Amino acid sequence: MKSSKFNPAFFIALCLSIVFLVSAPLFLPGKLADRNLPVPGSMENEGWTGIISFWYVPSVETGRGSQVQWLNRYIRSFEKQHPGVFIDMRIMTVERMAMYFSGAPDPVLLPELITLGFYEQYVPYDMLLDLKPYFKDDELSAVRKPALDSVMLEERLIGVPWMMGAYGLYVSNSLKAEQDLTSWEDLEHLDALNKMANAMSYEKKAGRKTIKYYGFCTYTTPSSRPLLSIIYNNEGKIINNKGYGLIAEWYKIGNICPPNMTSFSYQQAFGLFAIEKRAGIMLGSTRVLYDLRKLTESGKGIDYSVYPVPTEGHDGVYHDQIAAIGILKKTPDEIRALCIEFLKGLLDVEHQQTLDELGMYSVLQSLRLYSDDDDMKALESSLDRITVMPAGSSRDDVNKFWADFQSMLKVMQ
Repeated sequence: MKSSKFNPAFFIALCLSIVFLVSAPLFLPGKLADRNLPVPGSMENEGWTGIISFWYVPSVETGRGSQVQWLNRYIRSFEKQHPGVFIDMRIMTVERMAMYFSGAPDPVLLPELITLGFYEQYVPYDMLLDLKPYFKDDELSAVRKPALDSVMLEERLIGVPWMMGAYGLYVSNSLKAEQDLTSWEDLEHLDALNKMANAMSYEKKAGRKTIKYYGFCTYTTPSSRPLLSIIYNNEGKIINNKGYGLIAEWYKIGNICPPNMTSFSYQQAFGLFAIEKRAGIMLGSTRVLYDLRKLTESGKGIDYSVYPVPTEGHDGVYHDQIAAIGILKKTPDEIRALCIEFLKGLLDVEHQQTLDELGMYSVLQSLRLYSDDDDMKALESSLDRITVMPAGSSRDDVNKFWADFQSMLKVMQ
């Protein structure tokens, strides 16, 4: 039998392999630690990963659909572009939001992204990050001026507007015809509105009952005051304001507006106009239009026309249907960059052009959404003539004016 030869090279390689396998674990931990591998919360290599908290109050009423679902869809697209980053949107009420910011709020409990209020600003202004340094001039100039003004605090940009609504006048054509007003088409001036509202205010006998018909109705919510679009114009100046005097006169007459109208809910006003059919004109947001269309689809609709809010041929109509989101100062730099990107993304045309799903309007000056919808197109055009009260002390002025105005109307009833 032939014996196999001894191979020195193979023996040496085998020994070295055994030594490496035994000793390597002693050295690898140190080497891996020296590489500074990324961990959640770091900006190294793959970037920061983690959860961004977003508190949202759906205060601006949409024409249709769900703004929460719309935002959730946008959030999913943002998360897809940033693997490992999650936006945790928490739906809040104004009361709950205010509770977190009362006294000395604990920064640990607060979010990074937060919706901004219009009449009830629950976030102290000094807690909001100035976003102006993060935006180029052309990015800001692309936004409608009234929308931008709504988030300006002197020279600070305290939020980003992303959605707008519009108020309009909804006229019952059946009551209009009953009072032989079919030839009246011009509602650009308050004189025409006054004549129409007076003509559609009357009483009708139905057996032993007397049914009252009102020429005008509207509603008030915590974040929506349509009546201000008529009475608080010309940049908030009410001296010799025609709209202010008109509403006061209607209340003095007593039969043009329903009692306690400024305390009406949306459901009360819409019910009077479209269900009971006892109001000739309703002032409201695009929600009115889409609810009227729903009634028509169900076979219970009314014949109606839609008009923009009268402007007396001038710009300067007050507006409060603007949704905006801000960033708290306490947000760390690495998360702040993502939050800025999140807000800028809301202004992208691809997202702004889908706001028609909510029956709302884009904040971009150049983007029109309703070329094939005459009613929504008419209200969209009216956005070019609005103004909005700036943030800060002017908000307090508006709230004081509204409280005083309501008190005056109660005395006149």
